[in-house]
Amino acid sequence: MKLREYFRTKLLKSEKLLPAHLEDRLNVIISKLYEMISIEENDEEIYKHLKKNGIQFDGIKDLQEYSILFSNAWNNTRMVANGGFTPHEIKKKLGR
Repeated sequence: MKLREYFRTKLLKSEKLLPAHLEDRLNVIISKLYEMISIEENDEEIYKHLKKNGIQFDGIKDLQEYSILFSNAWNNTRMVANGGFTPHEIKKKLGR
């Protein structure tokens, strides 16, 4: 999962965590992020979650990289509002 690897790199830069603690931390960040995506949480709340967990962006290029990864995660996550379908699946069903 590319988003997970992106967050791993960010945490390794900012914090000195033992490997087991790093994986635990990543699991918490990723699980909550996908939960937030599935209920279509707003950007501000998602940003607060990331910041609270040590994920910070180092300029526009870094933010652009995250945006691409996040968009992919968003479009391929099952959403309550879509009856459990992903945005990508809905698009395919509509023939777009």
